[in-house]
Amino acid sequence: MREIQGSLLGQTGKIAYWRQAIEQLAVMQKQSTRHIDELKKRNCPVRPVAKVIKSYVKCSFDDLYESHHISRETYQKLNTSIPTIINICDKIEKSNIPLALEHGDFFGGNIMVQNGQPVIYDWSDCTLSHPFLSIMVILKEVEQFYSEEVAKSLLNDYLEKWSGFDSKPHLIEEYNWLKVIAPVYYLTIYQTFIFPAFNDNWDKQQIIEGYITEWLTMPMLSTLFFKL
Repeated sequence: MREIQGSLLGQTGKIAYWRQAIEQLAVMQKQSTRHIDELKKRNCPVRPVAKVIKSYVKCSFDDLYESHHISRETYQKLNTSIPTIINICDKIEKSNIPLALEHGDFFGGNIMVQNGQPVIYDWSDCTLSHPFLSIMVILKEVEQFYSEEVAKSLLNDYLEKWSGFDSKPHLIEEYNWLKVIAPVYYLTIYQTFIFPAFNDNWDKQQIIEGYITEWLTMPMLSTLFFKL
């Protein structure tokens, strides 16, 4: 990638750049859907959310417990939540959104504003997966720096780019389901694919605890057990 210079997105203080970056991502993701075969040939990992979770989540929980990274109590809570996890995956599998580039680490620190234009870089964690996963972290940043209303506005703009695939109510619902299941997905990805590839996992425990806490304290999780 060419050398880039400028200010990191979070240092600019201009919401217009955040909006441009998110819209730019959506355009790139939609373009990627036309080049899936080529991306596969270039060894871009293919990791559909529901398929990855259904295939590896139980083994991931077992491995975490057997390697003493989680307590027996946490392990039992995670196992109890598996039917909920599978139910959400069943909903996501009905998606009309195609596989697309998922950046994997899309936040203000990986976007630089150069000559008035945001440039998205560090695609080292990218996969072919559900594109909506990419914007969850950056929207949390927007809430922190600006407001919840601004984050909702940017989400609306992003989802509008996918309106050709489904209705807006369905797109919003799908984003919300993905937001719920994202901690389980990323925990599974780390435990199955990322941790085994590195000898020095100095932040492994922090990552594990972060995703598990996020999943088990999900505000709507307690009602999901009864309503799904």
